[in-house]
Amino acid sequence: MHIRRATTTDIDLLVRLRLAFLGDLRPLSPETQAALTKELRAYFEKQLPGEDFRVLLGFVGDEPAATAFLVYSNYPPNDLVPGARRAMAGGIYTLPAHRRRGYASRIVAELARIAREEGAAILDLLATEAGAKVYAGLGFQTVDDAYMRLHLQGGAGG
Repeated sequence: MHIRRATTTDIDLLVRLRLAFLGDLRPLSPETQAALTKELRAYFEKQLPGEDFRVLLGFVGDEPAATAFLVYSNYPPNDLVPGARRAMAGGIYTLPAHRRRGYASRIVAELARIAREEGAAILDLLATEAGAKVYAGLGFQTVDDAYMRLHLQGGAGG
């Protein structure tokens, strides 16, 4: 698998991959897919050229196989995390035909390399039970922090 950074010319592919990722988590109605397509397109058009968002695409030949994104944020430094720049990996997805070949490991390892190179002090991600084993093999550790969420704009979704 060869990995490259996505650009604005990849937006259609990114939308398709994101919808496939979400569809694997839960069924999406045609109406939801249409609304998400529009929102995702606008999101990628705005975020891809910026300094705080990266998307990687993995290809086997010319066929897309995997993707993941990296979002940066700047926190005040503290005694446990030196430096303010933090990175969060997400949307780690391998298409069904390419699973169980180590592609998620490779794309997350590349995200970690980029985050380190771009000055992030830490790289976080939320892992499924199966994914946690993969990420532990890359050096990720389970942290004791409680992950909680408050919906500020309504709705129960992500």
